[in-house]
Amino acid sequence: MKRLFNILLVAFALFAMASCAKDEIGGTATERLAGQWYVQADAVDSDGKVISEDPYGAGRFLVLTYNTSENTTTDLFVDDLKNFWDFKVKTKCDLSTMTFSVDKGTNLKYESEVTIVGGKIVINGTKTPSGQPADYIEMLVRFSDDKNAPAKYEYLKFSGWRYTGFTNDD
Repeated sequence: MKRLFNILLVAFALFAMASCAKDEIGGTATERLAGQWYVQADAVDSDGKVISEDPYGAGRFLVLTYNTSENTTTDLFVDDLKNFWDFKVKTKCDLSTMTFSVDKGTNLKYESEVTIVGGKIVINGTKTPSGQPADYIEMLVRFSDDKNAPAKYEYLKFSGWRYTGFTNDD
């Protein structure tokens, strides 16, 4: 009986150790470009020069960049979560240059098109309001239903920093 108990005890211990083994969870194909970003939209001319800061009075707002369900290294979503224009668009990206863009991409939130030119992420490329180094994002954006572009400005320049989690940076 003691032998049966020892066998069961060893079997239980092996089962318990096997169930505690953790699988390594990998990242997504575009994780270097993915993030939460606090940005501001400024109106710029054809040379990218700011001609009007925050023309829509939105202040800083949150934009997400993340992988597609196909999880490829060449596709990236840009999504404002209804914080500014209500858009979500699939872009082409290049991980080696940390860039992304799309010409007249389909807005997946409602019927319109979104163009993103010169989208880029620079690691430690800016400082947050609290003075901490953070990754920088910038992109020139045009919405097909924006009645002010290109009459009053060429693009909206979204620029800002990666979310840090610190209250002083929100």
